Amino acid sequence: MARIYSWNIRGLNWPNKQEDVKVFLHEKNIGLVRLLETKVKEKNVDKIASKIFQGWNWHHNFNLSTKERIWVAWQLSLYVVHIIFMADQLIHCKVTQVQVMKQFYLTVIYGANQEAGRRLLWEGLIAIANNMDELGVSLETLTLSSTKEIE
Repeated sequence: MARIYSWNIRGLNWPNKQEDVKVFLHEKNIGLVRLLETKVKEKNVDKIASKIFQGWNWHHNFNLSTKERIWVAWQLSLYVVHIIFMADQLIHCKVTQVQVMKQFYLTVIYGANQEAGRRLLWEGLIAIANNMDELGVSLETLTLSSTKEIE
């Protein structure tokens, strides 16, 4: 079974780093990956993705975020991914493992650094939770800047 992996890549514009990612995904048998902080401009996504993700599909939220936050990619032979909801800090999807036809929900999160920005994230997560009737998995990166409770 292929693995699911989460990686804060901190930039994916250099060809050497693109090749490193491609080799890593292959060597570690990764079938679905979440990349954060790619810093790839939306106009360059197809060019870079075609170098890294041959035989894969991908989706990103770059059009919703000025930070190029979240990029989800999956091997077409292993997973079917249906995007349900997307915002600047999250992508929520239903994933099917093709070989065993098992399904699960996946919410990929990369939270804003500031409390005010996080309010929108929490509103989105609450909306998702209120519409869920099955269990899901969350891959998240939240940088906690305060212990103050958000009301």
